[in-house]
Amino acid sequence: MTNPVFGQMLAQVYRSLAQDTVDSVVTGTPTSTTILDSSLVGRFNDTTFVNGVIFDEFDWEFKKITQYQNNVSGASVFTWVGAMARTPVAGDKYSAIKSQMYPLETMIKLFNDALQYLRKIPLQDVSLTTTSNTLGYTLPIAVKGKPIDRVEIQGYVTDQFNKIDDWEVDSSAPGATNTLYFRTYYPVGKTIKIWYRDIHPPVALYNDYISEVLVANPYLIKRAVDIVALEWRSIKEKHGNPATETSLNQMRQLFEAARLDARLEMPIRTPKFLPLGNANVRR
Repeated sequence: MTNPVFGQMLAQVYRSLAQDTVDSVVTGTPTSTTILDSSLVGRFNDTTFVNGVIFDEFDWEFKKITQYQNNVSGASVFTWVGAMARTPVAGDKYSAIKSQMYPLETMIKLFNDALQYLRKIPLQDVSLTTTSNTLGYTLPIAVKGKPIDRVEIQGYVTDQFNKIDDWEVDSSAPGATNTLYFRTYYPVGKTIKIWYRDIHPPVALYNDYISEVLVANPYLIKRAVDIVALEWRSIKEKHGNPATETSLNQMRQLFEAARLDARLEMPIRTPKFLPLGNANVRR
């Protein structure tokens, strides 16, 4: 796939945090809530992977491990709660995180927190549609107060959008909505596409995509998550673990180097050249 999904990047972060990981292949007859691996028998005890994380590398779906059995009829068995969307099959590659230092639920929250380290990204809203004899449209709450880079109107072809310049936003009082005003009546039933900038939408599911703007430098994302995770760990340890503090300082240096090297592309914010004397201009 072109863009890594959340599950894939989460697995990479666990590795960069030096969490013990087992990479192996599914054997036997797995189910949607268990996998078997005969190669692990005798290597670990029954508590090694409990509360760890397992990743199905076919599509990077992940689950919290609730039980690990070292030897059941000649195979080790991983169990989790909640069926995987795709049932694993023998021969699938998987990764299992042994460490319990960074619980899955916490890592999902920290990953989203880390996205706040990074610049705002271009987003689109297509919830508005042109209506008859209408110049003013209430902006969606998601767009209110956000920098708008451009506005486009759907053309005669469904997936064709044309940039327009005759628009302005009327700011409103706190708590109220804003209004997008046009100076021209447009054909009825056309989608209005608004390009705006905001923080990255939350990710939680294994197949949530990371914005292509940030994926252009995935190393930057991983370093940002590393920092947030290590800061969280440092607080839990009351800043008393030299190893954690050293790793945190190193990751901050690596993040700064990655940030300077990153080239995050944003849509061109074009100036609006408006005709004077338009009778439909809202004063």
